[in-house]
Amino acid sequence: LDLQIMVLKVYECIMINHSVGKLTVLAIGVSLAIVLEGILRIARAYTTSWAGMMYEYTMAANAMRLYINANPVKLKKEGPGQQIQNLNAFSKLRDFYSGQTLINIVDIPFAFTFLVLISYLTGKLVIVPIALIATFTVVTWLIGNKLKQALLNQGGVDDRRYNFIVEALQGIHTIKSFGLEAIFTRRYARLEEESSLHNYKTALISTEGYTFGILFNELMIVSIVAFGAPMVINGDFTSGALVATVLLAGRLMQPIQKTLFLWTQFQEYRIANNQAEKMFAIEQIERRKIDPKEYKEIGTVKLENVSFGYGGKLVFENINLDLKIPDTIGIRGDNNAGKATLMRLIAGILKPTDGRIFINGIPPSDYHSEELVKYIGYISSNNVIFQGTILENLTAFDETMEHEALEIAKMLNLDKEIALLPKGYDTKVTDGIADIIAPGIKQRVAIARALIHKPKIILFHNADRGLDREGYNLLIKFLHLINNQTTTIIVTEDHNINLLVNKEYLLKDGKLTEINPKDSRVYDLKPYKELKI
Repeated sequence: LDLQIMVLKVYECIMINHSVGKLTVLAIGVSLAIVLEGILRIARAYTTSWAGMMYEYTMAANAMRLYINANPVKLKKEGPGQQIQNLNAFSKLRDFYSGQTLINIVDIPFAFTFLVLISYLTGKLVIVPIALIATFTVVTWLIGNKLKQALLNQGGVDDRRYNFIVEALQGIHTIKSFGLEAIFTRRYARLEEESSLHNYKTALISTEGYTFGILFNELMIVSIVAFGAPMVINGDFTSGALVATVLLAGRLMQPIQKTLFLWTQFQEYRIANNQAEKMFAIEQIERRKIDPKEYKEIGTVKLENVSFGYGGKLVFENINLDLKIPDTIGIRGDNNAGKATLMRLIAGILKPTDGRIFINGIPPSDYHSEELVKYIGYISSNNVIFQGTILENLTAFDETMEHEALEIAKMLNLDKEIALLPKGYDTKVTDGIADIIAPGIKQRVAIARALIHKPKIILFHNADRGLDREGYNLLIKFLHLINNQTTTIIVTEDHNINLLVNKEYLLKDGKLTEINPKDSRVYDLKPYKELKI
């Protein structure tokens, strides 16, 4: 209010009485007030920015932790595009929860103070800003509701676009091998066009609100002058009061515009908040600290009447198994029979719909993941290579396991292959299309990573796929080496690997039954798989 009071005093006292001394003192006082206000604004901006950064960091990190520990069945219902959108929600919520909203709300009482002062200075003229503020509030509310719907539509389109990008990049080799580049380019162009149109509509609505706010500010000043000038002529108040009212109206609009603009932004905040709530509500796999006294015989696997289904449809039911070292069994079955699902249940990745599973006498879902990998080595054809060095992938980013990782790598003859690389174990891998590491080497790295803890339970799920000749022969040799030292469950169509099993089971129509060994048992051990067309 310092500037408005100064103007009022200049017009009504100083200019009339030619009081230069008072003007000097007043100018110094107002200058100090302006400097102090600037310092407070800078401090407020620093505080809110820091609070926003800490909020976004804390919430995004916690959300990622929840995603990693979530039930995979529930997580799969969301596409990667929606998951990326959900994680981006915190950047939109940052300002809302960092204190900026509170600052705007705190500024609202000053608007009423300004109205009281205008009423005191000019009487009935206060009706003009009140009527305009009411009009501005109604229009802003309508624009906010329209913006909310536009943001929801835009979010759905962006989800589909992100899902498509992830799908295309993951399958880039397939796209190129089948010559699908032009088709996928056109598909993306259509998605991008739809996204751009929705972005345009959203930006247009946001611009409408911003433009209306600027016009309203100008309309406020014009209206006050237009209605106030005749009142000055009639002697209802002085010209100094009118000038002060014009300045007060300008300051009045700042908190009003911020608050009503916040309502427009609130539509985006509300959508982002719903996304954040969905993330924090995602079902978690509950883990607990296990007392070492609970462990029974190490290397045992027991399934008691285990059933599992997706969306109410059972994949299998009432499955029973009781295995211990040195049992080695093979599980056969048609595609979609549920072999992969059964392996994931035993590995503790999924929880059974009904029944119980025990690893060393304890349900696998009770173990913390870093503890469970010490007892179960799950090796499959879908192993993932993470961005980092070969050594980091071998050790799963655990520096304390470097010795064990190098030992397993040597057994799989990885040390000789890696020695040929310019940077050896420090060679960077990305699992991308331009990676210098051959797929067969990557598969051996993934197999070694699963075995560095020397687990007593091996789950082998088509891990021979993708291996080169040498890698395949070394894998066969390694499986023979550990055959009598572990409990092994094998899912593969490879005759040579199936020679290792001492029992075979068939998973069919949701039932697991023991069967007689297949004719593949009569084959001698071959040095390499033969492909017959």
